[in-house]
Amino acid sequence: MTLRALAPLTIRFDGKAVQIAPGACFTVTDQQAQRLFERVPGKVEVLDLPPAPPAEPLQPGWLVCYRDRAGRLAGGCDDRANGTVKACQGDGGRWTVTLTNGQRLPLSAVLSVAKTNDAGAGLSAWSTREHGYDGEGR
Repeated sequence: MTLRALAPLTIRFDGKAVQIAPGACFTVTDQQAQRLFERVPGKVEVLDLPPAPPAEPLQPGWLVCYRDRAGRLAGGCDDRANGTVKACQGDGGRWTVTLTNGQRLPLSAVLSVAKTNDAGAGLSAWSTREHGYDGEGR
């Protein structure tokens, strides 16, 4: 865990006294950090932040094309009722796309994506194989 000193500190590391100036950053174990918080409250702050959740690869309103259970292409610009994204939710590295018709499908089933504006007009389109789900590459 990375901490920053907010005041001058003298801390023992491996039996040696170490002087830490205000503003200095240093790394300690979680146990060492807990002891510091108890012994010198308000004199250190945590710099490590939890990682941000990954951004949704598909945004609400975008259009997707996929193969239905019969193997036919579905969704896309010609079939907006069956291809408009309502939400894209992640669960442990796996994404599920919920469409506005209530259907749910794994992100891996999406073959192509069309990005739309707020009015539903297409701005750009791409195949996921070559350009990834967000159009920015794999």
